[in-house]
Amino acid sequence: MNLSTRCPSLRRLILSLVTALVTLASSVSAAPALSELGAQVDLALLITDDEQSMGNLLRESMRREAGRYSGLQLNLYDIKVQTHEDYRQTRDKLLSGLSVGPHHYFVTVPFDKQEGQQYLNLVEQGGGTVIFLMRDPGITNLAASNCAWLIGVNRRLPAMHQVELLQDYLRRHNRWDRNGNGKLDYLLLKGMKDSDDTTIRTRTVKNQLATHGIDAQILRESFCNWDALQAYEQVKNLLDSGEQDNLEAVICNNDAMAIGALRALQEHGFNTRPESASPAGSYVPVLGVDGSDEALRLVAEGYLCGTSLQDHNQYAEVTLAFIDSLERGIPFDAQQWGVEIGDAGQIILPFIKIGPREAAVLLGHEH
Repeated sequence: MNLSTRCPSLRRLILSLVTALVTLASSVSAAPALSELGAQVDLALLITDDEQSMGNLLRESMRREAGRYSGLQLNLYDIKVQTHEDYRQTRDKLLSGLSVGPHHYFVTVPFDKQEGQQYLNLVEQGGGTVIFLMRDPGITNLAASNCAWLIGVNRRLPAMHQVELLQDYLRRHNRWDRNGNGKLDYLLLKGMKDSDDTTIRTRTVKNQLATHGIDAQILRESFCNWDALQAYEQVKNLLDSGEQDNLEAVICNNDAMAIGALRALQEHGFNTRPESASPAGSYVPVLGVDGSDEALRLVAEGYLCGTSLQDHNQYAEVTLAFIDSLERGIPFDAQQWGVEIGDAGQIILPFIKIGPREAAVLLGHEH
């Protein structure tokens, strides 16, 4: 049985609950036995830990989904990130030792745009296939290659969602201007300095604030490397410096930093109650990206303002279904999996805007 006939349960569930708020009964059938095709299928997953929670979630989702296949050998390679040079040395050593053949697949989250061609050269020489996840691999004409694909997202969407969620918050609270200067004073916590996601999310937040007519100014912006502890320290330092009467929002490039920021705020007396129960001036909207389990809980409970869901389960489901279609020589059913086929060899997954109500529905707290 072809895996592409199986309903992608979480994606369908999210769409039905969040946009229509109705329950979808999803049937899950057995995964295909790729061994029936007469060849062992080998999948090498090379993933970095620079995005922390998202990277870990993706790794586990891929492991779980791959376990549904008979005839698929999954090999996991963790590339630790300290510096660019450390990363490149570790990656190059791994690649030099990997076997490549017609039934070999390499799935990776590229660290930067310089490494895409290296993977492409590897698979072209050996007859394998490389699938890039999340990030642009920097290959000029990806569509011209029959052995390289990108499964990604519209990378501006999460920052657009953050500004929309923030605007909704401002509309609900006419006393948000705590220092009375007529501007939204906010802290911007950024990911890794050399990350495209950091650049895109940061630039889009600033542009969207202007587009939505929000008169905003940055109190501080800091690289926190996707890390909760670094975000906690940045917010704590700002509040300890006497800026607590000026801070009116915290916008973070990911959920881990949003959770760290929330912890520091709570230690200074902010966000100790849900938004709806907070006295005027005691709540600061904090926004993240990823839709991690902890962030969803905090959004549902009203302590975080919102997030943008990047579904690690859907990444795994779509990736394995796509490999299945390639092995069987059949068209990939994008509609069945709730994705779009873009230009230049791309499969585009959605981000989903998550406010308190959507998070509560996803967690089963509202029906």
